[in-house]
Amino acid sequence: MELNLFLSAVGLSGTSLPAMTRWSMLECEFPATARLDHEPGSEVIELGIYETVDGETIPSAIVARFDRESGAVEFKDEEDEAFFDRFCETVRLMVIEPVTE
Repeated sequence: MELNLFLSAVGLSGTSLPAMTRWSMLECEFPATARLDHEPGSEVIELGIYETVDGETIPSAIVARFDRESGAVEFKDEEDEAFFDRFCETVRLMVIEPVTE
């Protein structure tokens, strides 16, 4: 998947990966947050969803790879691609939080 399509799918714009993006949906029955982490210069992109049910946080996450030569984001397998689709659907319902770190 080309980087611009990846960024667009998660509601971001630009031509480079941000170091960190956080989303939240806190005012609902089951609060949830999501994160995208990418250390500048690294090929690793971490994507995670953290849902809280009955006071317990349930994390789910994957690691994708950014190929600098091709400019593409690659997933390990179909299961990770399906998680990415779920991640995109989830963050569309959330609000992006400012990152101050």
